[in-house]
Amino acid sequence: MKLYSVGKRKVFYSFLIAVVAFMSMGQSATAADGAELFEVNCKSCHHPLKNGIGPKLQGVRALWADGAGDDQLIYTWVNNYEEAVKQSPFAGERVGINPAQNMKLFPQLSKADMDAIFDYADTYVEPTGGGGDAAGGGDVALKEDEGLSYWWIIVLVILAIVVFAAAGVRRQLRQVEKMKAGEDTGETENYKDIAGGWAARNQKAVGIIGAICLFAFLVTSFGWLKGIGVYENYNPSQPVAAFSHKIHAGDQKIDCQYCHNSASKSKHAGLPTMNVCMNCHRSVEGASEEGKKSIAYLREHAGFDGEKYTGETEPIVWNRVYVLPDHVYFSHAQHVDVGGLDCKNCHGEMEKQTLARVVESSEAIPVGDNPENQLTRPTLTMGWCIECHNNTQVTIGPNLDGNVDQVSYYEEIHRRLTKRPDIYKKYADDEKITVRELGGWECAKCHY
Repeated sequence: MKLYSVGKRKVFYSFLIAVVAFMSMGQSATAADGAELFEVNCKSCHHPLKNGIGPKLQGVRALWADGAGDDQLIYTWVNNYEEAVKQSPFAGERVGINPAQNMKLFPQLSKADMDAIFDYADTYVEPTGGGGDAAGGGDVALKEDEGLSYWWIIVLVILAIVVFAAAGVRRQLRQVEKMKAGEDTGETENYKDIAGGWAARNQKAVGIIGAICLFAFLVTSFGWLKGIGVYENYNPSQPVAAFSHKIHAGDQKIDCQYCHNSASKSKHAGLPTMNVCMNCHRSVEGASEEGKKSIAYLREHAGFDGEKYTGETEPIVWNRVYVLPDHVYFSHAQHVDVGGLDCKNCHGEMEKQTLARVVESSEAIPVGDNPENQLTRPTLTMGWCIECHNNTQVTIGPNLDGNVDQVSYYEEIHRRLTKRPDIYKKYADDEKITVRELGGWECAKCHY
């Protein structure tokens, strides 16, 4: 009976270890979720410990609970700040902190999501060795990829511990039964003998379990491989803290190509030179304190002392958002000038965003505002490009907003097609000629 009691204790301790481990996993997963949600939704304007475009987030729940007298109002604020302003004067005061940069609306965030973000901010510790401000300024700290989780390995280890403990108890109980019956217990079986005997008796079950494990491994590996190089919602901070596309492209209606002026004539859209920025900011000083600081930072790097240029300039190092592999050829000019695409077809509605980010494919506006052209594959993947080339119709003829390059290019392609009636009939039967049908799926178009 002593062996039986020991066996029960071993099972109980194994179960207790499993419960504690699962509780720890749940807490860690919540913290990881909060960090990921913060990166995607908050980082462009907020930092856990420092004021930027928006105020710091550490302790923000307590601040709102004390200031508004309502610990639930902050959740309304995050979902829809305009609704919160109607409910409390305190929310209206928060709007006044940075009148040039209103709070975004985040109706997609649940209360649990917001609590995860706030928990992350409350427990956030500044990394040693410096690092960037989430709202801009300084060097940007590299963030380790959190996409690969090892929790399943931990779960399997815990389950293995429980299984081996149960097997040990079962072995001891068999020994006790033999002793009570007066039988010779013989040599004690080890785990290898037990497992081997069970496998020999249950070959069909072993085969099924092995097939399931192999299939699960292949599916998991394939899913992990598909995620390599996919960076939707990548949203790095920038050195000019108060910079906002919403202010420039949205409120001020500045055309994208005023700043990114090489988009129609080069592979790259390009960044504005300091001279382009200073065309406005030589006189525009900003409305908020944060805006004034950022413009002063801009002027300092442009070598402008408020009255004249001193010639002492220093380049601003912007953090790149879109990066394609070296084996991929892409030209902005080919798409913007010849193809006649709008920036929003790939980059989404930048006039509603603060900092540039790799938008999800669902946020890109379909070509011609045609829902049939809506992309579904992850942004910047090969599937994304192929899907667009397969869906997008090319207009052949002179009525293309006076774009001579576009007319001449597609008319030449059209002329060559008419010399091959068999091919032309195949493409023209549906009264729609796509980029794919004009060679947009040829490997050498993008890979060279």
